[in-house]
Amino acid sequence: MPRAPHPHRPSRPAGATTRITTPWGETPDSEAVVATTRVETMLERPFSCSYADGVLTLGGSVDEYAVAALRAAVREHSEEYRRPLAVELSDVDFLPSVAVGVLATGLRNAEENGTELALVAAPGTIAHRVLVITGMPFLETVPALDTSRRAPETA
Repeated sequence: MPRAPHPHRPSRPAGATTRITTPWGETPDSEAVVATTRVETMLERPFSCSYADGVLTLGGSVDEYAVAALRAAVREHSEEYRRPLAVELSDVDFLPSVAVGVLATGLRNAEENGTELALVAAPGTIAHRVLVITGMPFLETVPALDTSRRAPETA
């Protein structure tokens, strides 16, 4: 059986009506016979990334194709984990485990270098739910960071 192409697209639009025939026949007025299929379609916005004043703002779908860009952006804007950085995740539509792994590695690298990497996710967002479930440390609002401060160079 062929696999669905990535990203998955539902076979029915949201709110599509499906008629079900029972052994007793089809009765359009009966709730037992007509079922409304509610398919929540994932927003398929492309990955976006912008930086300003110590805050890296992510948006859209952080899928496996965007992970390399995420990793590079965190490294670049934290100057190889030597400058404080906040990663704002509130506008993210999709945050899979591979992206969470990149963020966890970033947290560890920042800590090892004596600087701060703050993950930010507003309540009610997908990123907030993912970070709560994974137990990763995060903030609900963007902190004030001293971006002029750098961790010392290591040999």
